[in-house]
Amino acid sequence: MRMILKKLTLVIAASSVSMLSQNVLAKDCIKPPSNSYDDISCLYDGLARVKQDLMYGYIDGEGLEVIKPQYLRAGDFYEGYAQISTDQGSGFIDKTGKIIVAPTYEEVDIFSEGLAVVVRKFSIFDYRRGYVNTLGQEIIPTEYQSAQYFKHGLGVVKQNGKWGALDQSGKVIIPIEYDDIESFSEGMARIRKGLKYGFIDETGKIAIPIHYRSARDFSDEFAAVEKDGKWGFIDKNGTEVVPFKYDWAYSFSEGLAPVSLGDNVGYINKMGTTVIPSNYDRADPFEHGFARVWQSDKVGLIDLNGKIIVPTLYDELWYKTENTSLSLPTKEPVIVKKNDKYGFVDIGGTLIVTPQYNLVSHFWYEIASVRLNDKAGFINKKGKVIIPIIYDSVTQISENLIRVKLNGEYDFIDRTGKTVHLPPFHEARSFSESSISFKSND
Repeated sequence: MRMILKKLTLVIAASSVSMLSQNVLAKDCIKPPSNSYDDISCLYDGLARVKQDLMYGYIDGEGLEVIKPQYLRAGDFYEGYAQISTDQGSGFIDKTGKIIVAPTYEEVDIFSEGLAVVVRKFSIFDYRRGYVNTLGQEIIPTEYQSAQYFKHGLGVVKQNGKWGALDQSGKVIIPIEYDDIESFSEGMARIRKGLKYGFIDETGKIAIPIHYRSARDFSDEFAAVEKDGKWGFIDKNGTEVVPFKYDWAYSFSEGLAPVSLGDNVGYINKMGTTVIPSNYDRADPFEHGFARVWQSDKVGLIDLNGKIIVPTLYDELWYKTENTSLSLPTKEPVIVKKNDKYGFVDIGGTLIVTPQYNLVSHFWYEIASVRLNDKAGFINKKGKVIIPIIYDSVTQISENLIRVKLNGEYDFIDRTGKTVHLPPFHEARSFSESSISFKSND
């Protein structure tokens, strides 16, 4: 996840919880066991950010302190480095705590491909961006209005109101003359001049002329483009592969693309044949075999054959996957939202937990964290409460270890609710499983 760290002013949430719609847990994480800190983040690159007395530091997977809390702001480690902020400004440290970029910048971005965007303030309205390397050298001067992190060997920059791209030496590869440049996708990037779109390749050459009214990124080798008020699809040679006849179209994914003729949306294949009828008001692209679809402002889930997996009865839904909330699907229950309450349906659409909770997480090791009003606990897949909903916050560390907070005090319990006494931290085990954190917003 891309993050900008601002000197003194950026508020970084120290919680490890990532929410869908700020209510549903979006990812699992590995979180060290420790009661010594006010807050503990997930492990990134072997270290977890901790907060103590309003200052930030880092611990390892066993809960041992590696870098004492001393920074006003801090980011997660990425590519071996973390953003930090002191009263002097923002910079970077390595995993030993050594300063590798002095905290003299107004803002810093994460390292990507060995370079990081940094920002200097020249006046109240004049902020300029450049790039530093892992030796702390500013190898591309802070002279650009905007700059994006490096991807595929290129950094997109803005100067005098126009966009282009540099290589890692600062050489201009894509001329700084476009009104907009999007990120590369499948070796092609959308560009805009005036009100028209085209595509360039990674050498900066215009691969598809700038003459479309609108365009989407390449996906599954095709791009949806609009001309003369109609949408169609082109390949990387600019050849029309699906006729320009649709009122709206989105990118192909897993061989299908959502399109509309009139007010309703269905799906076509790469031959332009309708394979899922236009029965929906809105439709998402397919991702790992499923797509969300809407009817009368209610969402459901279909598979690649158009079979209804979850009926269109809910305000929102999220389905669990092996890695993140929208990756390879599992047969775990689907989270649904109705009337601002959350519950679960199975993969066949049968309601198994009536929407009644203020917050929920996906199931992990057969249990899910839930929040009712201001308290949290756990339920099983039958909806039975197995850990009382009495805690201020709960964090599932492993299959049988849960960190809880009650009346301002932290403790560890097992899945039966019994207190677990951990060994001293210098003997602490390293947990290899993912952990689920579930926490209130206070």
